[in-house]
Amino acid sequence: TWVHVSTDVNLEDFEELIVCYRGRSTQKIKTKKWYVFDSEVDVPVYHRVAILVRFKNEEYFKNRRSNTSALQVASMNFTPGKAYIFHYKDIPQMDLELLFPNVVIGMNWFDKLVVGVPAAAAVLGAFAKLAPQMMVIAGALLFYTLGRDSALAWTGTKESDVNDIMPVLAATFAIATVLGTLLFNQYYAVIFKQLQFQKTVTDTLFFRNLENNRGALCAFTDLAEEEETKEMLLAYYFLLTRGDQTATELDQAIEGWLGSQGATIDFDVSSALTQLEGFAGRQTSKPQRLNVVRTSDDTWSARPIPEAFKLLDDLWDNAYT
Repeated sequence: TWVHVSTDVNLEDFEELIVCYRGRSTQKIKTKKWYVFDSEVDVPVYHRVAILVRFKNEEYFKNRRSNTSALQVASMNFTPGKAYIFHYKDIPQMDLELLFPNVVIGMNWFDKLVVGVPAAAAVLGAFAKLAPQMMVIAGALLFYTLGRDSALAWTGTKESDVNDIMPVLAATFAIATVLGTLLFNQYYAVIFKQLQFQKTVTDTLFFRNLENNRGALCAFTDLAEEEETKEMLLAYYFLLTRGDQTATELDQAIEGWLGSQGATIDFDVSSALTQLEGFAGRQTSKPQRLNVVRTSDDTWSARPIPEAFKLLDDLWDNAYT
């Protein structure tokens, strides 16, 4: 992903998965080179991305790991057994994993170094600072386990040092305080880093999410109807301006024009002609076909615009009768 996080998506979680895109181009995206220097790179970007997922049932997630409890299942960002539909725009190819609801976001190697190296240095510094206290505790342990001679030989601990328990307690308290503070700081450093990751991902995808679930279904229906309208308009226009043509000739002419506009599309000419032929007006006693007429030699012709307008007007007036 171009967002500097580590992502993991378990595809086994899905009972069904469909990913579709519409439109693709190359765009420049600002990123970090070697995590330091600003740079721009050309990346493939999908103009529209639709994702349909249906998760496996709850038993699968409970059995996937023996320690996955019902509470953990309930805290997931999705409901097992349910289906979801997502619709996005302008998604870089490498960011597709971020769109899945079961994505696990973590630190990449650079962020692990940023957190881990200071933590290791702090641990070493703490041990160096606490060395005298650790020697006191080690001496006391050796005195009571291996005897006075071993404690004196290895740590220099005398019997008088052990009899006075206050230095041992003070050393134990000092070690516990320093290590506890260190662990607390590192824990919240990791939590803060994770919150930064979540914010980065949210900021990246928030304005790219178009609609979800029911809204996505309505949008897809509108888009499908819009595409059918475009097909009919193209077929009618090319028949009107170029004269009678067979379906094959019309298909080649439209695809050639679309190609000249930078769109490589397999035009469905049969669907467009069927839709156009299916409109019927009632200007006469017999229904008339709107817009296009198929002749006996399997060529198609377009009705003149004034006549087509009259048929459209009649069709609209009688739409609910």
